[in-house]
Amino acid sequence: MHSLTMRRGLGLAAAMTLAAGALIAPTGAAAPADPNGSTIDPDAATSLTVHKCEQTDTNGVKEGDGNEDPAAECKAVSDVEFTITKLNVDLTTSEGWATLAKLKGDVSQAKNLKSATTQKITTDANGLASFTDAQTEVGAYLVSETRTPDKVIPAEDFVVTLPMTNPQDTTKWNYDVHVYPKNTVDGVDKKVEDQKAAGSGQNITYSITTSIPKVDTANGATLKRYQVIDPLDSRIKSDLGSLKPVVKIINPETQLEKDTDYTLTVAASATPGDDHHYLTVTMTPAGLDKVAKARTAGTGETKVQVTLTAAFESDVNLEGALSNVASLIPNDNPNMVWDPEHPTNNVPGVPTKPILSKYGKVKVTKTGTDDLADKTKYNGAQFQVYECLKAAGGGILKDADPNKAGTNPLTIGGQDTFTTTGQGVVEISSLRANDYVDGAQKTQLTNNDYYCLVETKAPEGYSLQAEPIPFRVLAADAEAKTPTEVTVTDVPKNAGFRLPLTGANGVIFLTVAGAFLVAGGAVVAYVNKRRNAAKH
Repeated sequence: MHSLTMRRGLGLAAAMTLAAGALIAPTGAAAPADPNGSTIDPDAATSLTVHKCEQTDTNGVKEGDGNEDPAAECKAVSDVEFTITKLNVDLTTSEGWATLAKLKGDVSQAKNLKSATTQKITTDANGLASFTDAQTEVGAYLVSETRTPDKVIPAEDFVVTLPMTNPQDTTKWNYDVHVYPKNTVDGVDKKVEDQKAAGSGQNITYSITTSIPKVDTANGATLKRYQVIDPLDSRIKSDLGSLKPVVKIINPETQLEKDTDYTLTVAASATPGDDHHYLTVTMTPAGLDKVAKARTAGTGETKVQVTLTAAFESDVNLEGALSNVASLIPNDNPNMVWDPEHPTNNVPGVPTKPILSKYGKVKVTKTGTDDLADKTKYNGAQFQVYECLKAAGGGILKDADPNKAGTNPLTIGGQDTFTTTGQGVVEISSLRANDYVDGAQKTQLTNNDYYCLVETKAPEGYSLQAEPIPFRVLAADAEAKTPTEVTVTDVPKNAGFRLPLTGANGVIFLTVAGAFLVAGGAVVAYVNKRRNAAKH
């Protein structure tokens, strides 16, 4: 800093002047400098070296002392931005140190002493962020991780003083301070289970798995804050009765209790134009203690898991991509401001990657081998949709509801039968893409990855389809809202061959013929009667 360099230059000049004066002044006229170095030199060169390390099960078990530790276990974490902010305290005075001590280690209170003087450095490939003498001076600094790479949970803010008492010689000061903050990596993950939700009538399950930062619980430390935030798509029912949240520790599994270990809040967004509802899971002091101790006793696989049920209204339209991104606030970082009661779309914390479910539609066009110009003649055809196995005979149908007897079609938009209208067309929406299941693209499709249309009613004068009609809904078309086109061609009844007449003309003919037969019989009987009478 130019001002700092200038000040130090002036200080040096002043010191030289004083030294020159001392050569001619009477012995004992000037106060000598501290011969033991036990008081702080305000013009001493200072530095702060940050060693950014990945948290493991074996490192970070003791508090740092400000000295460099060549034996420290440190798997470097690069691309972490550190911001240091000088605090408004004068550490050349006992009063300044007393001001810091009154905070009792509360970092959140220390931010009230922040000045406008800041410096930023991003860790290199060795995980180092080195703040040199040109960027620092004697004083206290708030150290914050202001940006971290994907899947890296930021460490808590901390305060460091330049200098620190040298632990190897407590009669002197250490102006070159080294710190070793740890990051939990691969800390936030979200998954979706939508394989069984082929149509919009079924529920989707979300699971959010979050790592737990390791703290020194043996010496009384605990987590100060732990929140999981999930923005819910407006189509998802946002009441807790529908969401059915389950919160637990896994590896080993420990069920956490609502209102005892955590609280649940669901609130509409306060951001204009944002139609999400935000679910916030907030650990209570009891939950924070339980989670921290579980991590200490466990491993990096000891995590918190939140499971949610995404339920929908029966007539919901899921066409397109149903996207979800959850976030974790893992510590008491003052930069991560969040109000569960008044959420906004500016969600702090460590986000998951977007988790997608993709739903498209099929457009069924009904026609006939007669290819009539009047397409309305093809209205009234009815179809059902099944998941199916493509086979030589068209398809083997799969049951959509194992709780019901028989093989049942998909319920989509609250109905399971779809009728052609207009120009012999019907669109069936909200079908999960066959090549995108449980949040992942399928690179290889098989004969199992099909839907089947089954014609249950043909238009007047036409025959039903003899077999199921396989088709696929693909993710790229689903996102573009481009329908899968299926043309179903019916043949006229009896394949167009006419049967003998069986209607009114035949009935009349038989009636007349019968009448003649009856009349003829009467005449014959009368003649025979006259002949018999004449003989007698």
